[in-house]
Amino acid sequence: MSLVCISAGHSPKRTGASYHGFKEHDEAVEWATHLATLLAKKVSVDYVPTGKLSEKVAFINAADCRLAVEIHFNAAVNAAGKNVGKGSETLYYPGSESGKAAALTVQKHLSPIFSPDRGAKEGHYQMNPAKPADYFLRKTNCLALIIEPEFIQWKDSIQVNREKGCEALCAAMLEILGDS
Repeated sequence: MSLVCISAGHSPKRTGASYHGFKEHDEAVEWATHLATLLAKKVSVDYVPTGKLSEKVAFINAADCRLAVEIHFNAAVNAAGKNVGKGSETLYYPGSESGKAAALTVQKHLSPIFSPDRGAKEGHYQMNPAKPADYFLRKTNCLALIIEPEFIQWKDSIQVNREKGCEALCAAMLEILGDS
């Protein structure tokens, strides 16, 4: 049994948000790989292979881990087509008290690096409370979080702070696990 499963958001074919050639999935792979390496020094970790979301969730559920996280990078465009938004947020399964507590722990560690603190939020599909929970959060059997360290247009900050961000996430995840 792995304690933690780490997944990079999206896939090579569906890369998620992008900004001037900077692709969400590619950067999420960098973060997920580095985070898994840091965590593996302390706990058992599985790196989730990239691919379809349903395959990722099936891998996580088969791994029988205690905590699963998926790394993403936010994107938002205003009416004029300009990229807007700044800061970190962590999504958890709607109504989950343990998910909320874990998301708050992540934000405590991550938001000093990627401010402002956009908070711990219930993860509804397309962030619409009228819609069901995001698939990753809804279908994963263990405690699951979607971590959005920053908005994709802040490429320089994302890359420069990758090491600090991954170290912060490692500390947060160890705290969530109770320093297992």
